[in-house]
Amino acid sequence: MFPFSVKPYACATAYLVGIAVGYCLHVLKTKALPRLHVVVVILGWLSAFAVGMYIVYGLYGAFDHPGPKVVVPGKPLNVAYGCLKSLAWTLALSWVVFTCHYGYGGVINRFLSWSLWIPLSRLTFCAYLLHPAVIYLYTGTISMSYNATVIHQSFLFAGFVTISYTSAFFLSSLIEMPISSLQKMFLKR
Repeated sequence: MFPFSVKPYACATAYLVGIAVGYCLHVLKTKALPRLHVVVVILGWLSAFAVGMYIVYGLYGAFDHPGPKVVVPGKPLNVAYGCLKSLAWTLALSWVVFTCHYGYGGVINRFLSWSLWIPLSRLTFCAYLLHPAVIYLYTGTISMSYNATVIHQSFLFAGFVTISYTSAFFLSSLIEMPISSLQKMFLKR
C-alpha cells in the first residue's frame, strides 16, 4: 500500500542523486563557480518547474474523475513515466537546491530560508519516521469504504501532517533531544 515506507530501495534513485548533488556542492565550494548566464538560470527554473508539475499532475487526466476526458497514455509512456519519475523529480529538486545554494534562488530561496521553518525542520526526520504509522493506524481502523474526493483527501492530509508533527515533537523531546545532549556532553573535545 505504501511501498516507499516499507521498501527503502524504492527510493534509491533519490538517495543516489542526493548524494551526487551533495558531493558536487562540497567539491564546488572550494572552487570559484563561474557565474551562470541569466538565460541558463531562467531555462533551468522553467524546466524544473515543468518537470515537477508534470510528475505531480501529468497523469491526472488519465484517471476517472469529473472534468474533461483525455486520452489514456499507452503502455510505453506508462513504463517510461514509472521508470523516470523518481529521477526527474529528484533532478528538479536538485536544481532548486543548487540555485538556492549559489544565490540564484530569488523569492523561492527567501521563502525556503524563512525562519518560521526552523522549528519544523528539526522535527522532519521524526515526522518522516512516524507518518507511515499514522497512516496505517487510520487505514487499519476504518470500517467502511469512502469516496476519495479532493476535500476529503485534503482533510486527511491536514490531519496526518498535524498528528505526525505532534507525535514527532513528543518523540523528539523524549528521545532525540536528550540523546543529542548526552552525545554533546560525552563527545566534547
